[in-house]
Amino acid sequence: MAPFDFKVDVIKKYMVDNKLSKSKFCKKCNIGMKTLNKVLNCDYSLRMSKLFKIAKAMNVHVLEIIEN
Repeated sequence: MAPFDFKVDVIKKYMVDNKLSKSKFCKKCNIGMKTLNKVLNCDYSLRMSKLFKIAKAMNVHVLEIIEN
């Protein structure tokens, strides 16, 4: 079991509220579609640096998109 889970609902809500497609969200975060899909599918084989990029683009602390 992973030490934390992604708050997928927070990320999806952000995308909906800001009318961002997956592609536009990826561009905003400077991540690839593969990385976004890993997050949305709770695949834990990604680097923490990617989560920090997502949090920065969403203007939130990284702890707001993960839970333990």
